Parts: sequence; C-alpha cells; structure tokens
Amino acid sequence: DTMRHLFIQASTLSVFPESIKKYKNLEKLTLRRCRAVHLQDLFEKIKDLPNLTEISLEHSDKARLPENIYKLKSLKKLNLEGNKLNALPDSMAFCPQVEEINLRNNIYLDENAAFSILSKIKSLKSLNFSGSRLQSIPSSIGAMNKLESLNLSHNLITEIPEEVEKLKTLKTLDLSSNKS
Repeated sequence: DTMRHLFIQASTLSVFPESIKKYKNLEKLTLRRCRAVHLQDLFEKIKDLPNLTEISLEHSDKARLPENIYKLKSLKKLNLEGNKLNALPDSMAFCPQVEEINLRNNIYLDENAAFSILSKIKSLKSLNFSGSRLQSIPSSIGAMNKLESLNLSHNLITEIPEEVEKLKTLKTLDLSSNKS
C-alpha cells in the first residue's frame, strides 16, 4: 500500500485486478502503449482512490474515453497524448478538479466538439492541443476563464478569434509552427 506511481508499458493487460482498489496511496497511473486495457472497468475500480491525481494514457490507440471518467473525483492531470481519440465524452465536463489536459497529437478530434466540452471544465488551467491538425480555434475558447497555459503549436491555425481576449488569466499562449 506504499506504491505512489504505477507505470505499465506495452502491456496486453485488458482488465485490472480488483486488488488495485487497495492502493490508497497511488498518486499517478501511467499506461503507455497499453492498447488492450478496458478503460471503463479500470475507471470504475480506481474511482475511489483518494490520492490518484494524475492519469496518463499515452500512445494507446484509444478512440474513445468512457463516460464514467467523471467519477475520478481527485483527478487533476490527464495525459491523453498520441491516441486516436475521435471524441471526448460529455461527462468530461463534470470532472470537478481537472486542471491540466494534454491532447497532443490527437489528430482525429473535431476541435469544435472538443472545445465545447473542454470549455465546461471549470477548473482547467492548462491545455496542450499541439500537433493535432486543428484548423481553427473555436469561439467556445472564451469560456475557459481559468486557463493559464494554452499550447496550440504545430497545427493548421490561420487566425486567432476575438474570444481569446476573454482569457484574462492566460499567461502562456503557444501558436508556433502553425500555417501562418
């Protein structure tokens, strides 16, 4: 019960054992290149871990996240880099403490739908959406009133909408290596 970080890479594990519920001190769970893991079952098993503040599901070819993601009440950092997400679950808007989301290199996400959900996360301070072939910055960006850091580098963005002016807490905006 002393484990703080569980790191699994390139595993064919699909279902976690019930015993994962016992790791009350677990703070970070990293699953890299774990294509087979059944996320809905996993989230159900880890939802009550009080110290689990960071989940990283990197390069795991996930097309969808389960709707039960909102049950991860202590989650603050979510790394979804390098997946094949085509949509974000609506319930993601109800993740009460999420401050940081990394969606780098998720080229199949529709920016309008994604920003519509992300703009509803009241605690969001940092968003990395670099390298995701975004063609525009949706107007819903203006609702992200706690955002401090926004990385939209390496995309296809050609203009900045007026709504960006509403981001009064924004300290860092990275638009490098875009179309123009």
